[in-house]
Amino acid sequence: MIHKTTVEPTFLPVTVDECRKQMGNSNDGDNNRDFIILSRIRAVTHWFENLTNTKLCEQTVTAYGAQFGNIVLNHLHEKAINLCRPLQAVSSIKYIDINGVDQTMLLSDYLVSTALHRVSPAYGLTCWPSAREQDESVRIEYVSGYASADLIPAELKEAILFTVGAYENFQPAIEAGIRPQTVPYAALQLVQQHLDYREWF
Repeated sequence: MIHKTTVEPTFLPVTVDECRKQMGNSNDGDNNRDFIILSRIRAVTHWFENLTNTKLCEQTVTAYGAQFGNIVLNHLHEKAINLCRPLQAVSSIKYIDINGVDQTMLLSDYLVSTALHRVSPAYGLTCWPSAREQDESVRIEYVSGYASADLIPAELKEAILFTVGAYENFQPAIEAGIRPQTVPYAALQLVQQHLDYREWF
């Protein structure tokens, strides 16, 4: 499945001022680069979100797939569809049935686990419904991410600050044609424990 943000978050994990303080230039009165810093915060945030399958700021995501996956399986974890962490709620599960009719699953037909960040058929059901195998046949809309910046793990925020600061400090080298390391190794170490090794549809 492809997990695409359909309603953007209303805040960012870190602020421009926090980045400026990280770089030691919060009181120099020069705000000319604030727009660039803001753009880099967004870019680095998206990069770490894609790396870890973790949405840092609360947002609405839609998972698109050509089918639910394997239809009849024997174990609950094999029937589960993993969603981006941290899962807050599932708004709806829709699919196009084999007759081409758009259907919305009943809330009683699936189980949402916010602890495991996944959705699976409800207890007693042996499979997902049969969906027509075509692009975007299955659509799962859900809310993922932390409700405020204060709730985001400190190591993830620090990784963003560190990476944005590194790019800012490397700017003269980039303009001179020198290629710095793409992502600072220290930042990757900070997010290591948040990598998602679950199987994805």
